[in-house]
Amino acid sequence: MLLTSEARFTQFGCGLCAPPRWLNFDASPAIRLQRLPIIGNLVPSGQFGRFPENVKYGYLGFLKCYYTAGMLGGIAGYFRNPEGGFDATFPADRPPNWLQQMIALSRVHGLFSHLEVYLRQGDLLLGPANHIWSKDTPAYEFPSADSDIRVLARKHRQKSAWLIAVWAAAGNSRKVTVTLPQLGSVALLARPSGSVYTAEIVNNQPKFNWVDRQEMRSETADSYISV
Repeated sequence: MLLTSEARFTQFGCGLCAPPRWLNFDASPAIRLQRLPIIGNLVPSGQFGRFPENVKYGYLGFLKCYYTAGMLGGIAGYFRNPEGGFDATFPADRPPNWLQQMIALSRVHGLFSHLEVYLRQGDLLLGPANHIWSKDTPAYEFPSADSDIRVLARKHRQKSAWLIAVWAAAGNSRKVTVTLPQLGSVALLARPSGSVYTAEIVNNQPKFNWVDRQEMRSETADSYISV
């Protein structure tokens, strides 16, 4: 997966087109079923084959990091008329990819609409490493001992308040320890769908609030939309 010192192109809704040096995401229910332990190998391939191993399911965690970096809005959808048109019916448990992408973006956008003060009145904190391309400028990521974990943080300009995103870009949910300016060494839960925290100083101690404790679900499928 992507390290602080690496750079890669990223594509969403990649299908089976997954260049090896890219970050490739797809929200198809088929890939989620194929990645289930044990029984995933029994799931039939589509007419064009199975999803390559370097394709990641969904992209909620990636979006949460993007918003934390300063994104205020985005667009998701299908930029050509899908087969059968947009009015075509589909099974409730198998929504089309373009609809799942819209739902994922709308969920994350809704979450950050309550955190917009950190985006408009806060600054993205500098990480300890340098940018992969601009060697004389810093990177905006805080490393942990786990190279598959992404951590970004913002601080409010007028008060001691922080916004933090932690994403398990590969693997399952797990606790990670990361050192953040003024907050020190902290243990946070990284999930494939990302975790968002706010923090403040109370009685000279950092206090954390897990904003998205309830993991996001799709309205159209009985499954988590997760990276």
